[in-house]
Parts: sequence; C-alpha cells; structure tokens
Amino acid sequence: MIGIKLAASRRADDPLLDPIAEHAASRGVPILHHVWQHRRHEWPGQEASDAIELGRLAGRHPSVPFILAHIGGGGDWAHTLQAVPPIENVFVDLSGSGVDAGMLEACLDAVGTDRLLFGCDLTIDTGSPGFAATRAPDRSRGGGEGRLAERGRDLPGGRVRAAQ
Repeated sequence: MIGIKLAASRRADDPLLDPIAEHAASRGVPILHHVWQHRRHEWPGQEASDAIELGRLAGRHPSVPFILAHIGGGGDWAHTLQAVPPIENVFVDLSGSGVDAGMLEACLDAVGTDRLLFGCDLTIDTGSPGFAATRAPDRSRGGGEGRLAERGRDLPGGRVRAAQ
C-alpha cells in the first residue's frame, strides 16, 4: 500500500474517518482527500468537505500526511489556501480541471515547495503550467532553486520519480 484515497462521501472531519487515519499512520502512508473549495451551502446527499474540515482531521492525526487533492478542481481555491498554511501535515496538490492565473504563485506563497505537489488524473492537458512548477524557485527557503517533483519521494510511501 502506498496511500489511501478518500472519496467525498464523508465530511473530512467526521470521527468515522479516525480509524482510517490511524491505519494510515500505522502503515506510514499518506491520505489523499478531495475537497470542495469554499462550500457555501449544503447539498442533500453530498458530503463534500472543504480545507477547514480536512484541517481538523489532520490536526487530530499530526503524524499522517494529508494530500488536499486538486486545488485547481474548481471553486474558490484562494479560500482553501487561507486555511492550509498552519497545518503542516496538509500538502496541496496542484492539479485539477483548470489552472487559473496566479494559482501557482499563490500556492507557493501559502505552503512553499515543501508542501506543494504536482499530480494529475486527467487525460487532457490542463497540467502543463503546473508541471512547469517542478522547476520553480523555492519560496519556502527564501529563494534558490526548488524541485517540486522531488516532494513525492519524501512523503511516507512516496514512490514518485523526480522529473529529470
């Protein structure tokens, strides 16, 4: 097992997810969770979480790395980026169905390269601007060159090869 992917069928801060997080901790693997960026109201039958709820789960399980999936997946990503900086075990996945102007820079400013990942599960080319970020300056260390592509190897269970 290299990680656990949670669907959006349960709020991220639901205590029913604690045993799953405990299992991830025991196996030394990260948990990926899809979020809705700034949910403004409830929809019947949908349990989509936002970054604040994921942060509460991550706070209860500080040894588990949580991947906030698809910052570019729609909605108010700027709202999400306000919630994640203080939660050191939440990593931001710079992928999704769109890359807005300023998104990469805002992610770098919010979490630096140490907590920013590039991922894609799409077959269309929406990720090229994000992939270019693998060679972006490392803002988390006050400048210099950083390589986001190397971050996946540092996560427990990480088996991601760095871009050459």
